Amino acid sequence: MSQTSYNLNSPALQLGMKLDAAFDLVEGSWAAQEVLPIGRVVRKTVGIDNGVELPAVGTVAADLIGAVISEASLIADVNGLVAYDENAPVNVMRDGKMVPWCETAFDPDTDTVHVRIVAGGAGELVGQIRNDVDGGDAIAWPNATVRNTLAGAGLAEMS
Repeated sequence: MSQTSYNLNSPALQLGMKLDAAFDLVEGSWAAQEVLPIGRVVRKTVGIDNGVELPAVGTVAADLIGAVISEASLIADVNGLVAYDENAPVNVMRDGKMVPWCETAFDPDTDTVHVRIVAGGAGELVGQIRNDVDGGDAIAWPNATVRNTLAGAGLAEMS
């Protein structure tokens, strides 16, 4: 008789990973219009049917389509950045649970998810999530929620 075993412990969080095997909607038919690091939120590129890019000034919440998830074939560059190259097919999670980098502390009971559209100071990169508008450098993304409490910047459990 075969035996089935289950890991009852949560896996260690890794940037860009899918959180679980629950239902999700991951689309791999998108084409990167620039280098797209894993774990970042992206928008559909205007005028290109299957193009995606990092959000920029003028982006509104309705433009955001999901977050870039990792895949086994991606490896870090010399600076440690794991990303899809420009024009590469990109896996974008449109619905489901994944791990992005949150650049601020986060309380899921009181904070809402915002996405950075303007690069700021140290550690503030376009497409990362945070807990506020940061003086207009980030926009609210009401379709997303963070499930874990963060005392400072760190890996978030987002759906």
